[in-house]
Amino acid sequence: MPRRKLVNRKELQPDPIYGNELITQFVGKLLQEGKKQRALKIMYGALNIAAEKTKNKPVEVLETAIDRVRPVVEVRPRRIGGATYQIPTEVPVEKGVSLAIKWIITASRKKKGKPMMIKLANEFVDAYNKTGDAYKKREDTHRMAEANKAFAHFKW
Repeated sequence: MPRRKLVNRKELQPDPIYGNELITQFVGKLLQEGKKQRALKIMYGALNIAAEKTKNKPVEVLETAIDRVRPVVEVRPRRIGGATYQIPTEVPVEKGVSLAIKWIITASRKKKGKPMMIKLANEFVDAYNKTGDAYKKREDTHRMAEANKAFAHFKW
């Protein structure tokens, strides 16, 4: 958070096929070495595979998966009187969506042996079914916040 002035949020363009800004945000985080066409191909392929597995619309699968992985609370370190406490704080929706996207991509990149399109589709299906590494990361974050609930009064 800057001290001088508020940062203007960049307006996202909806993606060409589904017209969804969430897909554009996902592609932006999936992007490596500026290869946007490759990232789009991976994303659309993964959405189609995940839609076939769950028997739902691709955009619905994506939105549900991100919503189920999105954290509600997180812990932030705060130094008070020489000691560092992990203080639970609520996560704004935009940051939560960004974290969920990042966790899904990281979890799918961590797996080895399959093409990225299939790994990403499997992670979407896992998040949709409330399983998988990205969902586990969310649960661990919530568990940490619950464990440090005693320090919530240090928040301001």
